[in-house]
Amino acid sequence: MSRLKRCLLVAFVTLIFGVCQSEAKIIIGEGFGTTREEAKKAALSDLSSAIQVEVQSSFESMVREVNQKVEEFTQNVIKLKSELPILGAEYEFRRGKHGQNSTAILDSDSVLKLYGAKIVEIKKNIKAYQALIGKSISRSEKYQFYTELLTYLKQYYKYKTVAILLGSKDIPEIDITEVEIKNQLKKLKEKVDDVDMAAKLIAEAVADRDRVYIYPPATRDSHEITQFADVVKRRLSVYLKTVQNPKDAKFFMKGSYDILNKGKGGIELTYYLLDSEFNTLKTRVITLLPEGYSGYEIKPKTLSFDKLLYEGFAVSNEFKIDITTNRGRGNLLFKAGEEAEFLAKMNNPGYFYIVGHVVKPGDEEYSYLVDFDDTGQIRGGRKFIRYVNIDDVNKWISLGRFEIVAPFGVESLQLIASSKDLIDRLPSCGYDDETQLYVVSRDPSKAVLNTRAIKKKISKKVKSAEAVLLFTTMKK
Repeated sequence: MSRLKRCLLVAFVTLIFGVCQSEAKIIIGEGFGTTREEAKKAALSDLSSAIQVEVQSSFESMVREVNQKVEEFTQNVIKLKSELPILGAEYEFRRGKHGQNSTAILDSDSVLKLYGAKIVEIKKNIKAYQALIGKSISRSEKYQFYTELLTYLKQYYKYKTVAILLGSKDIPEIDITEVEIKNQLKKLKEKVDDVDMAAKLIAEAVADRDRVYIYPPATRDSHEITQFADVVKRRLSVYLKTVQNPKDAKFFMKGSYDILNKGKGGIELTYYLLDSEFNTLKTRVITLLPEGYSGYEIKPKTLSFDKLLYEGFAVSNEFKIDITTNRGRGNLLFKAGEEAEFLAKMNNPGYFYIVGHVVKPGDEEYSYLVDFDDTGQIRGGRKFIRYVNIDDVNKWISLGRFEIVAPFGVESLQLIASSKDLIDRLPSCGYDDETQLYVVSRDPSKAVLNTRAIKKKISKKVKSAEAVLLFTTMKK
């Protein structure tokens, strides 16, 4: 690595992690539920999200062409989203008007030792499996050991992320990368030429688990779900004991895939089994030959818009808004006739509006303001603005349930929030008779940038926040 690149890397890591070490000593998550257990679970999830929020935007601008381990760790942090494990959190409970409120507190003074011990334990397990691989002769044994290594490596990245954000300065390094492990797995495992066989091999490792929710795999650089990903999820569902709603799940199957040599070298499909506390339990990697997915669309069509939507905004724990669906917030696919429920949450009282973006390459594209008025009685811009009062802070507020209908493709929601009224900050729009929507622009990319420009014009004394969500719709 050149001296310049090394200096840039050191400066970047010092800038990002230095802030975390000096300020992020205590991180808080808030949750609400009808029962104490529901409130605790919601607070835990919010705490995990809050940790990731600390550096989400900063990691997007990571210097490229750096040491492979550093870049690999950075890429993993970006992809982890809210799947970060929590150790030693303390909980406070308060009874509200309609249920329980919970606060989850992660204090570095009391939990850093727990994370340090866990990372040391993971490193020992990695060393043990490396030793077993060195002694093993059987190809099948080596394959099993390498998949276990990949599982521990994913755990290492997750615990390391939290430890860094809490201010740890002494994290043990490991001497193996995900790329190295996957290269060995490619040599050891025969390539598969059928999607159904790939699904069987992935399911073998977790066939003893029940109440599994399966997410369709996404490519590493996109939130869009392709036709190929839909097929993989459907085939996996045949061989596992699944549930239809993630709220009913004990375990989660989350996957991704890499297109090798522009599709000519096959597809490397990876799935992880997670528990409800975001621990990675099992890993499976399969290489699928081109004939195994011929006829299926494998490449996302909205990469540039996806990147613009997710990489173009900063986030903060001081004032934030979040959005999810009845199926979570990642790897989202809805089919024709299904109902999608969207929910928003703010950590302080304030106002928000939503700009929806419809991106369907080869078809009509547009952006529009979401109309919250179910009565048809509200006039002017008020129909586009929701207010969150003090009683609804940190609670998921339903934005409504919507039936999935044609035309299908990629859609996204961009939420803009402020501590002050947004009535004078709404993007200009016009009612469109064909779509029956209040269209902001026929160019979603410009609409995203213009909406962010409006947000930036708000006074520095006014707190503002943004959240985004991208999902794919398909016919059955």
